[in-house]
Amino acid sequence: MLIKDWEFDTFLKSVLNFAAVIVHGPDRGKVTEKVSEIIKTIKSNVEGSVEIKDVTNDDLVQSKNYLYEIVYQKSFLSQLVIIKINMDLIKIDKDFLGFIECLDLEKSNLLIIESSQIKSSSVILNKFKSQKQLALLNCYQDTDKSISNSIIKYAKIYELQLDSNSITYLSNRLGNDTMITKNEIKKLATYANGNPVTFEEILLGIGDNSSITLFNLVDALGIKTKNEINYLYERSLQSGANSILIIRTVYKHISMLLNTKSEDIKDIKLIKPYIHFSRHHLVSEQLSKFTVKKLRMYIQKLYKTEIVCKLNASTSDIILKKLLLNISTY
Repeated sequence: MLIKDWEFDTFLKSVLNFAAVIVHGPDRGKVTEKVSEIIKTIKSNVEGSVEIKDVTNDDLVQSKNYLYEIVYQKSFLSQLVIIKINMDLIKIDKDFLGFIECLDLEKSNLLIIESSQIKSSSVILNKFKSQKQLALLNCYQDTDKSISNSIIKYAKIYELQLDSNSITYLSNRLGNDTMITKNEIKKLATYANGNPVTFEEILLGIGDNSSITLFNLVDALGIKTKNEINYLYERSLQSGANSILIIRTVYKHISMLLNTKSEDIKDIKLIKPYIHFSRHHLVSEQLSKFTVKKLRMYIQKLYKTEIVCKLNASTSDIILKKLLLNISTY
């Protein structure tokens, strides 16, 4: 039986009505979290102790009957036994599939199987979808909304104060692994110690030091002095950025300015992807001073400069610096 994400809370109340549960998906952190929630719920609802037994590939290799014995073996010391199998670490064969298909709900211990994403055409998934005594949970976090919700959830748990712009940045930066998201939010919360964190502190906290100077560099183009642009360019190189990364970051920024002016967007908060509020003032100044014609010209120059830099790697830093110092709004 397929358990949809919105049915998960209801499923937890009746989890012991299933002989086996499989939790899988590309979001491996979410898989681990779901399995932990299932076990935690069972422990809180069962009177007496609950024993957890992990099955390894070595266990299955040493004895063909091991899985049968452990699944149907009752414990004198525990009220309930949960058998855990990490399918990423064991080999699935026909005997295993046949064993799953014939599980006796009334006599067996609860079997929980976790795995990274399994192909939709897999035999084991079809078995779990078609049989009522088997439960299947898919763990996907592939939308901006679900990723943002995870960040908000963990920020609340760890008492981390985040503004909406920071949440948007973290959504784009952390990706769709719940465990990574959880660990990074926990790390930021430990650093913040109950206080709000700035955007730069977030960049530092998640190990993206080069982004700070890269943002400063692109925001300065055309409105700051050549000395300041030169300084920010050198700082970007010192932070680990190379000429190609800088070119593409500048290209993306100039393209954003061009699209914004071409679409006649007046409110900077409507620009997508969203710009952190700490950058609004400088970007607004760029938008007011750059013309569409100038922006198109610089996009062409950046394209040509990238080709030249790739062909002349030893002098690429000098070539790029010359272009950036000559970007102006007049």
